[in-house]
Amino acid sequence: MTLSAWSLRAGTLIAEAFTTLWGVPMTPATATVFACQVRRETANGDPDLSPGVRHGNPLNLTVPPNAPDPDHYWNGQVGTYSGGSTDEWHTNFAAFGSLEAGAWACAVNYSSVTYENVRDALRGGDPIALAEAIQQSPWDSGHYGGTLVAEVRAELGQEEEMTEEQIREIAKAECRAVLSQEDWLRDTVKAAVLESMAEASRRLAA
Repeated sequence: MTLSAWSLRAGTLIAEAFTTLWGVPMTPATATVFACQVRRETANGDPDLSPGVRHGNPLNLTVPPNAPDPDHYWNGQVGTYSGGSTDEWHTNFAAFGSLEAGAWACAVNYSSVTYENVRDALRGGDPIALAEAIQQSPWDSGHYGGTLVAEVRAELGQEEEMTEEQIREIAKAECRAVLSQEDWLRDTVKAAVLESMAEASRRLAA
């Protein structure tokens, strides 16, 4: 699935925020890494399928449960919203007034000690090492099915031949991201799932 303009913009904003916060030069490659993560978190920036897109939250950032003012925990936050899957439902996703504010908050969250390996990889300048650090980090409890690195390689033209299992895992992850959205999107979700399954079949047949 080609990166959408929204995913690319969000990834660039996150990379630029790291430059401001940590003095790490932003490159097209690092922006692409974050854009790939955004794609996985937001159904590739589709506002019909992802509440995060509609609320300026490119990486599904949440508010700590003990926050004294959960609707204004992050700078630029304007409220909260609910979403997720039946296995991992959240009522504390952060809603932002703009994508710029949401991207900044994501970079700030990456500044915690929990994500020191991500910052180290970013400073090292190797986009694949950065993708590996994000994949191994706790940002996604399922670690993106272990396939985020392969997606980044593909976007950067550094593809290694993927196994059938990796292709299936990517398709499953995309389906899970779509299926985790609101019930009122059910018909659209079904169409997206069928499209994702068809794409996986085409890739396997290639």
